[in-house]
Amino acid sequence: MLAVVVLLPSLLPSPRPQRLSAQPFRPSSPRVASVHAAAAWVPEDGVRELVEEAAVRMARAVEAHPLRLPPSIASAPVEATFVRTSARASTEPVVVLLHSFDSSCLEFRRVLPLLQAASVEAYALDLLGWGFAQTDGVERVDVRARRAHLLAFWEQCLQRRRMMVVATSLGAAALIDFHAAHPDAVHSAVLIDPQGFIDGTPPVPKSLARAAIRFLGSWGLRSVGQWVAYQDIPRCATDDAIRVGRLHCTRARWEKDSIDWLLSGGYSVSSLVPTLSSVECLILWGRQDRVLPPAENVPKFLSALPSASFRWVEDCGHVPHLEQPEVTAAAIVAFLRAEHVAGDSDVTSMIAERSTNSESFLQQKS
Repeated sequence: MLAVVVLLPSLLPSPRPQRLSAQPFRPSSPRVASVHAAAAWVPEDGVRELVEEAAVRMARAVEAHPLRLPPSIASAPVEATFVRTSARASTEPVVVLLHSFDSSCLEFRRVLPLLQAASVEAYALDLLGWGFAQTDGVERVDVRARRAHLLAFWEQCLQRRRMMVVATSLGAAALIDFHAAHPDAVHSAVLIDPQGFIDGTPPVPKSLARAAIRFLGSWGLRSVGQWVAYQDIPRCATDDAIRVGRLHCTRARWEKDSIDWLLSGGYSVSSLVPTLSSVECLILWGRQDRVLPPAENVPKFLSALPSASFRWVEDCGHVPHLEQPEVTAAAIVAFLRAEHVAGDSDVTSMIAERSTNSESFLQQKS
C-alpha cells in the first residue's frame, strides 16, 4: 500500500477553489511548429460534473498536436495533449510542466492561470500513456517511449527552443531521465516535492496487474490518497477533487497503458540525479509532505545537487502547485527571471539531524 501511495501523489485531487489573481486561457498562435486542434478526447460528460471552475476551464482548453515517433514506439503519429498560456516568450525559456504518476495536465490547473497572468509562455503537457492523449498505434509506453515523446514535443512543437522544465513528484523522474539523455534540451529545472530516489515500480505479478490498476483508478483509493497528500485536509479533501483526478481514467486505453507501464519497471533514476547539476535547479518542498517526508528526502537531493536553490512551501503537503498555487507560481516566475525567490531556505537542522543519525548508525555497526 505504501508503494502505491508514493506513486500516486498527483492523481490526488486539488483543494476547493480559492480566489486567484489569474487570467483565463486565451490561446492565440503561440510560437510552435503548426496550428493545434482541440483534443479529440476529453470526456465532456465528466467535465460537466465538475464544480471547480479552474478545472472546467482547463479541461476545455486541452489541445492536441501530432508527433512523429520512432517506428519501434508508434506505427502512426501520436498526440501530444497539453494546455498552454497565450504568452509568447522572447528571450526567456519556455516553461514545460510535467505532472506526476498517472495524472494529467489538469494537475497544473491552479498554477497555469497565474503563469498566464505573469506573461509566461508555458505548456502543461501530458506524459505519454497518461492524461488525455489517444495512444492508438502506440507499441509501448515505457521509459524509452516517454523520453522519445518528450523529445519529439521539444523538437516538433517547440522547435528546440530552450525549456525550463517544472516537474512534480514522479514527473521529476521523467525530467531526470530525459535530461540525462538530452542535456541540451533542458535550460533549467524546478523540482516540486520530487521523486528521484525510489527506483522502479512496485513488484506486481503479471496475473494481478489488471486488478492492481483497477484498484489504482478506484474512487476509494483516491479518496484515501488525498488524505495523505494534503496538509489542509478539511479544505482539500472533496468529492469534486476526486472527480478531477479520475477524469482521464475513462480514456479507452488508460487501463492497458497503465498495466504496460507497471510491468515495464518504470523509472530508475537515482544514479542520474547528480547529472542535473549541469543546469540551474530550484527545489520546492511542502514542509508537511507525508508522501515524501522532507527529513528522509530533502538531504538526498541537496547532497546530489549541491548548487541547487531550495525553498520550503509553508503549510503545505506533497502538492504545493495545488495546495499553495500562488506561492508555487511566484517561485517559478522569479526563478525563470533570475529574481529572488521568496521563502525559507534553512535546512541546517535537518542536515545536522541526518548526520547525527548516520554517525550513530555507524557506531552501532562498528
